[in-house]
Amino acid sequence: MRSFTLNIALGVVLTLFAVSPALALDSRTIDRWVDSMEELQSWADDNVADMEDDFSGEMDDPTNFDFEAQLARTAREHSRVESIIRDHGFSADEWANVGSRIFQAFMAINMEGASAEMDAEMAEAMREMEESPHMTEEQKQMMRQQMQQAQEMMGGMGEDVSDSDRRAVQARMDRLNTFFDAD
Repeated sequence: MRSFTLNIALGVVLTLFAVSPALALDSRTIDRWVDSMEELQSWADDNVADMEDDFSGEMDDPTNFDFEAQLARTAREHSRVESIIRDHGFSADEWANVGSRIFQAFMAINMEGASAEMDAEMAEAMREMEESPHMTEEQKQMMRQQMQQAQEMMGGMGEDVSDSDRRAVQARMDRLNTFFDAD
């Protein structure tokens, strides 16, 4: 009976580890990720030829771009990248997941601030397009569809970002703004 109970307890613990949540996003984790990215940028500056094909074709459809998968693939394909990531305390999958969550929260926070302005600009662009005598109805319809897709994409940005990720990223916005602006 004791062995049976021990096996059940062990099974529960292993299951909890298998489904444990992703690495907590906090200021220390964000700083470690940015530190790794800065070191990777320095390395990439000297090894551009090794990296130039990594993103080829990936941005053909930005709505279908999987940032996390691309980060993980890049980490696994370059031993030095994986070594740098490990030096900063991440596995390739953790680093990719954290990077994706940081980027999503960063974009969501920035989009919230720019939402009203973007809506006004989009409405103005739609009005100008509708009044344009130089566009056919077919061209206008195509533009309407593209603008609608862009609005939907922007509107959906940040829906999947947790409140805790938003708070963590918000606390490090100065550093993240500096990092992302530098790139």
